[in-house]
Amino acid sequence: MKFLYLFFLFLVGCVNATNTRSESNQSFCSPNSTIDKLEKYDFEDADTIHQSDIIKLEGVVTFQFENVAIYPKATSEPKDAFWIHFSPHLVEYINEIEKMDGKKVLVAGKLDFNQKGHLGSYKGTLDSIFCITTIQ
Repeated sequence: MKFLYLFFLFLVGCVNATNTRSESNQSFCSPNSTIDKLEKYDFEDADTIHQSDIIKLEGVVTFQFENVAIYPKATSEPKDAFWIHFSPHLVEYINEIEKMDGKKVLVAGKLDFNQKGHLGSYKGTLDSIFCITTIQ
C-alpha cells in the first residue's frame, strides 16, 4: 500500500512539474538585441511596413515539415502568415526553439516581402530573427 501511495505522489509531482514548466515564458535572443525598442506590428499592418524593416510581431509559431512560419492565429492560412528564418546566433538553440510549436510568441527580425516561403504561399519572410519569446 505504501508503494502505491508513493507512486501516486510521484505521478502528481510529475504532472505539476510539467504544467509549471509549460506556463513559464521561454526566450531566445541574440546578445545585445534591442527588441524592447522595436515597435510591435500586427499582421494587418502589412501596408504600413516596408521591405527590410526590422519589426517585432506577435502570433502563433509552427515548426512543421514545409511549414515554418508565424501565423496571426492557429487557424489562419499561409497567405496570412510570414515564413521565418533565424539568425546564426539562434540556430544553435533550434532544438529548444522548435518546442515552441503551436505556442503564441513574439518574434523580432527583418521583413522581406520578396521571399514568400515554401511554394510562394506566404505574405513574405521574417528573416534573420534575432529574438523569439513565448507569451501568455
